[in-house]
Amino acid sequence: MDLSRSTLATAKTLGLEVFQNWSANIVELNLSGIKDLTADQLRPYKESFTSLKTLDITFTKIFLCDLDKICCESIKNIGINFFKPHFFKPSLNVDILRRLGPHKDKDWTNISELFKKQKFEKVHFILLRFHRLEFPIKFMEDISLTKDLKITLADWCGHCRGMSCEEYEPFTDFAGSSYINFEKLSYIFRYCHETSQRNHQSPEWLGGISNLNYTQIEYIFIMHYNGIIRICVSPKMSEIFMPNHHSNIAVRVQSPLSVNFKVRGNIVLKAWNANLTVFDDDFFEALLLELTDYFPTYVCMRRKTKMNATQAPSNWYCIDSCDTYDGFVDNIPENVTLTDVCRKGYLPEWNQPITLKIELGFFKNITFLSVRDVFLKDDFFGHIFLQCKKLHTLDVFIQKRDTLCLGKDCTLSLFTNLHETRLKNLRLHLRDIDYSNIFNSFSKCSSLENIHICDQRDEVVDEASNKSILLFMEKCSNLYNLFIEAEMETDDFEVLEYRLNFAAKKLAKDHLSIQVCYYGCNFNPFADVFNPSPLDITQ
Repeated sequence: MDLSRSTLATAKTLGLEVFQNWSANIVELNLSGIKDLTADQLRPYKESFTSLKTLDITFTKIFLCDLDKICCESIKNIGINFFKPHFFKPSLNVDILRRLGPHKDKDWTNISELFKKQKFEKVHFILLRFHRLEFPIKFMEDISLTKDLKITLADWCGHCRGMSCEEYEPFTDFAGSSYINFEKLSYIFRYCHETSQRNHQSPEWLGGISNLNYTQIEYIFIMHYNGIIRICVSPKMSEIFMPNHHSNIAVRVQSPLSVNFKVRGNIVLKAWNANLTVFDDDFFEALLLELTDYFPTYVCMRRKTKMNATQAPSNWYCIDSCDTYDGFVDNIPENVTLTDVCRKGYLPEWNQPITLKIELGFFKNITFLSVRDVFLKDDFFGHIFLQCKKLHTLDVFIQKRDTLCLGKDCTLSLFTNLHETRLKNLRLHLRDIDYSNIFNSFSKCSSLENIHICDQRDEVVDEASNKSILLFMEKCSNLYNLFIEAEMETDDFEVLEYRLNFAAKKLAKDHLSIQVCYYGCNFNPFADVFNPSPLDITQ
């Protein structure tokens, strides 16, 4: 049962009769992102989940210290937020936090014993702060061998959440290498260049990654920042990458991992216990499937070239010029990005605006479309919405002001033709958004579920938007997430967020996640639908 990312994503759903009737048969339960869910609200249903094996309660108000309240004996796979904010107080005993073992702190002792008893096979920790990255690894050292350990680090509790850096100064680094107590490890860093205050060139900044015992593992380290992709691998993993095809990808074979460069952007590290893993053909075949769409297949239309970063299959094309196909591009996949960037070092030549009217046969099966600063004809979106009936995710990025970017008439075409679509996910990166008009347009697309607005403006939202906001929320009955980034004053943020929350409350939309924040300063836990790549590669 997947309640995440839906209108059922509320704690009240757990009390519904139909949910209680099904609870004994539920094997997997996904409650991720239910913003009002606490351990006390979930605890009354603990005994009814007699068949539950997998529980995901990430991005809720339930933390690792609460796990003993809600964990039933049958659970073998768990996803949960690691730290509760009050654990980060200077008054706490440093030794307790450094070891995270069964010492004087009751909460950590109970959780450590619970992990030993449950013998979880798969564990996913969410850390909402980039400091103390080594804690999850150290915590798991005393636990039974874990098959699959995943750690996601997202700076969701940065300065915009009222937490000063002084409060969270890191403790003394752990000495020595971490004990390898897993079969597979995945570390995922989100936007670590945004708010981290530490020295990015210091190996200690990587915490648990730097302290891994590299004599016992094989690994892949991938970092993406500002369009540059850096890859470090152990020798056994080097053959799956094809470094000579890209000017923006650098591959280095290292054992152990030596981080002597600035660590920034989005990072994925995968590691396998060398003593417990068989690195045969089946392993590499499964790994390549896992890397599907980590990197798009880059298509240079000027040189009629396709480029792949790995031998993995790809269901995502990033096309740098699309005024004509000339029979070169066929079998368009489901995910497509149109961009003004060329990976072969050439500048795309735009002879005329792109309409895609003739070539729509290539695009009829796409489900995901990203448009990044491409020169488009005014009727572009009208044709796309009319012909691409399977399209459910649209990401439009417009930052340039020159004549080769999306014009106002094309933007108008986007909004006026939304009623032709069945879009579920829509992200807009625009300048000077008229909120009254945009919410009126959204109200005509009742299928919308997840909206992300990046507004490069500093103007106050006008009063006329109140009525359009209410209409929008009433018509878009499937909406579960509204995330707005803008360059406004603090008071204006509060006004806009108040109006949105007031409308949600009036319509009894308890499930709706609403965030209004300064541009680039907050983390959207539902943003992954707008990008096929875990590395947040956009073009």
